[in-house]
Amino acid sequence: MDKNKLPDNVVYDKISAYLESEKKELFKELCKEKRLGAYIDNKVAIVQEEAEDLLNRGMYQHEAYEVALSSSY
Repeated sequence: MDKNKLPDNVVYDKISAYLESEKKELFKELCKEKRLGAYIDNKVAIVQEEAEDLLNRGMYQHEAYEVALSSSY
């Protein structure tokens, strides 16, 4: 794993916390339909790919993940 990348579980937790606090209706709906895990897994893959691209372009880790996470919502 690239030393600059955050572990998937850290990204997963950030996305989950955001959904639970900011997107309550979507969070409830995904829980009800038992799709929350698959939804977040998909978002993690997207965020990691975008963050990796940003890191490869020289962006600092914190900034890269901030940009990648905000664009995934």
